[in-house]
Amino acid sequence: MLTLTAYGTVISDGGWIWDDNDYVTQNVCLRSGEGLVDIWTDTQATPQYYPLVHTSFWLEFQLWGTSPTGFHLVNILLHALSALVLWRLLLRLGVPGAWFAAAVFAIHPVHMESVAWITERKNVLSLLLSLLSASQFLRWSGMGGGSSSGGWKPLALSVLCFVGALLSKTVIASLPAVLILILWWRRPDLIKRALAPLVGMLALGAAMGLRTAMLEVEQVGAKGADFAFSLADRFLIAGRALWFYAGKLVWPDPLVFVYPRWEIDDAAAWQYGFPAAAGLLVLVLFALKKRIGRGPLVATLIFGGVLFPALGFLNVYPMRFSFVADHFQYHASLGILVLLCAGAARIALPLRAKMAGAAVILATFCWIDLDHGKAFKDEEALWETTLEANPSAWMAWHNLGVIQRRSERLDQAMESYRRGLELDRDPKILESIGELHMEMARRKGWDTRILARAEKNFLEAVELWPKYMWAHVGLGNFYVLAPVRNLDKAIHHYESALANLPARNRSLFLKTESMVISVRNLSLAYRDRARSRARSGDGAGALSDLESALAHKPGFPPAALDLVWLR
Repeated sequence: MLTLTAYGTVISDGGWIWDDNDYVTQNVCLRSGEGLVDIWTDTQATPQYYPLVHTSFWLEFQLWGTSPTGFHLVNILLHALSALVLWRLLLRLGVPGAWFAAAVFAIHPVHMESVAWITERKNVLSLLLSLLSASQFLRWSGMGGGSSSGGWKPLALSVLCFVGALLSKTVIASLPAVLILILWWRRPDLIKRALAPLVGMLALGAAMGLRTAMLEVEQVGAKGADFAFSLADRFLIAGRALWFYAGKLVWPDPLVFVYPRWEIDDAAAWQYGFPAAAGLLVLVLFALKKRIGRGPLVATLIFGGVLFPALGFLNVYPMRFSFVADHFQYHASLGILVLLCAGAARIALPLRAKMAGAAVILATFCWIDLDHGKAFKDEEALWETTLEANPSAWMAWHNLGVIQRRSERLDQAMESYRRGLELDRDPKILESIGELHMEMARRKGWDTRILARAEKNFLEAVELWPKYMWAHVGLGNFYVLAPVRNLDKAIHHYESALANLPARNRSLFLKTESMVISVRNLSLAYRDRARSRARSGDGAGALSDLESALAHKPGFPPAALDLVWLR
């Protein structure tokens, strides 16, 4: 009930944001039984190969279609269940303040992003399965009163939940290492017995995690000049990120969907203070483990270890605009939150004073959640809220412009695009400006000056990113639709767009409205060029163009009829 109260704004007003369309509203795999099969058998059928997540979306789509309320409620309930399992797990481990730690986790404002963003079903589902896996594994190992007779059922359930968690989000690949740390902390005598299954789970997690990291680089696009960091740079990013995340857990204000990306300077001595302080803290906790116990060291290592994939040592696409994000620390936050709450529970104060303090903290978090949840009302509210806190977020300016253009606010869209372009000359912004110039030129009777700007925008986008599919589509449309018609150039750019379709989700891209129109325009361009060639006496060239038109769009009537006439 506490969790449902804290997320009340999301339940009543929460909508779709950012890439929810790729995962749910425009995901063709959710619309049929064949799509459900593809979710499991085709690694490129969905934005990321997390079949358990997309299966949950498939089931919900059958129940309530594209209404966001049901999806939000499921996310919140999964999060609440994780808090309940965490509470019971902490009791098994004998951690003081177990209920308080679970309650703080349930409504901590940092977790709003993971719970209110439907796409992050990946986080909430994988954590619940991870905690269930940990609970069953500790039961099998004999910790906390569980049977240590070697029964296989708890171990089998643990492995099954772990596999399910990996199929929801591979960031939980570190769970076996976390379990080793917990055993070393509470029952080091059990490590030998538990080592074999844990090593097997660790190997499985490492393999799937490595695959995800490779896909992030090769298919998502986390490579290039924006990711060309030296090893020293990556240590500086990691050190600062660790303290940033810990700070947000202690003082969750301000919370921003896209935080400013700080500048990395490996020549600035002060920046080395962050990783140095993190390393020193671990050394101090290790040295004091006999005096204060192993708990603080274990909690700190869990926090840093689970965060590792998001610390900058591996390329992830969001590093293009920020090194940190609240949803990155959803799993890792448990280490610090449990440590802080257990420490608070051990303070020598009367019980009533502790309960009053806990009530104040939880009430404050609830109030922050109810207010912060308003940012997730819809995509426009999200980007406007982000820009209020971080005006340097170029991608937020671009995304806000896209929304404004969809709602016919063209002048506002152009201003948003220009603000983003001033911050970063990104090909996506240039392509969007080109599309907007095309629309504005059409409304003004194909104004040649505006058309020239559109062509310039598209060409610059292609120059910056030669394989950018949508820039080629934009140029193809420009040379087909505008009065300055050039069929040769149009065909070249449409073909380039098709050649550069992402290997990931190629079939899905071809089903999007923009690509369906582009393929039709390409076929028309081939048909029109065939007619031009036929009139000039080039029958072989005309025949080739008509065959190409039909190869891209089988049975396309204009090309099929012309082909009959030509033959």
